[in-house]
Amino acid sequence: MQEVGVHVPILDNYLDPFTAIPVMLGTPLMIFRIWQIDAIFYKVTTIAFTVILIGVFETTYVVEVKIHPDVWDIPMYVAGMLVFLWKINPPPLSLQSES
Repeated sequence: MQEVGVHVPILDNYLDPFTAIPVMLGTPLMIFRIWQIDAIFYKVTTIAFTVILIGVFETTYVVEVKIHPDVWDIPMYVAGMLVFLWKINPPPLSLQSES
């Protein structure tokens, strides 16, 4: 957004962690659904992936200068995980009505 001259600090800081889980898990899910239309990720897999991502990027373990741990990123990761679990991960509606 900064490239087009729009600067909204809260979006600049928290949009990346909010969209990380839906993008990182949604992309392989779309690929899996090419072969198996009702493929889903188990909730425990999604939760474990989120916890690992938080552990890697929101602790002082990372020594990269450009990555700054921020405690407020954690709720955004969790919110993104919930969006993924409730909106992206369920099988398509056409398959839900058949069962």
